Amino acid sequence: MTPRAKTINMSFPEMYVFDESPHWNAANDCRPMNRLDLMYVLGLYTADGSADSDRGTPERRRTILSASKYVSGSRSALGRFTTATPDTQSDRTIQRITPRIRFSVPHGDKARIPLIEALERNNIKFRVDPNNVTTHHLGLYRIAKSIGRRSWEKSIPRWILDSPAQCLHRFLDGLLDGDGNRRASGSRTLHTTSCELVRDFCEASIRMGSGGCTVTPCRTARPERGRTCASRP
Repeated sequence: MTPRAKTINMSFPEMYVFDESPHWNAANDCRPMNRLDLMYVLGLYTADGSADSDRGTPERRRTILSASKYVSGSRSALGRFTTATPDTQSDRTIQRITPRIRFSVPHGDKARIPLIEALERNNIKFRVDPNNVTTHHLGLYRIAKSIGRRSWEKSIPRWILDSPAQCLHRFLDGLLDGDGNRRASGSRTLHTTSCELVRDFCEASIRMGSGGCTVTPCRTARPERGRTCASRP
């Protein structure tokens, strides 16, 4: 008989504070996000998300100041900005990297509206097309990398597994909305290509006191001639 256990129902901060390290694009500043919304978004990412980054063209930068600060100063008699002093000069090449998270939730998918509502509630910018919802949020991107960028790499980080019951339940809601289903008996079924996610999902289900969990493994062939064929064993 499968042992049952439950997570400790402890109190937790309502808002999750992302790493505050700076980013070159101010639009990607990481404001605190509602913790339950974050858990749902991360669960859906684990099921139907992918993460990558766009690398811009390398640029040569001659000052350490931002463009707004550089042009805010007055001009000298030679027409040069007075902000261009030896202390602010630089001669380095930078490459701007823009994070990108794509959720494969096409129009009509049951998870599409809850995802959009969660992003809107937290003022996270995103764009939609008939097949995907995409965001460039830096904080989500950093967490997404710890979960895995591709389906066969996915796993559930320990800090999520050790979360209070309400948070873990919300994470599983997103995960199963993407790649699973629930039964009236309380059992859960997940479809995945990741062996690590199988282990983590079983642990999460036991922690939630689930009546049982079923994992349907999928086999993903290696890409050949630019195509990847997925099938079940």
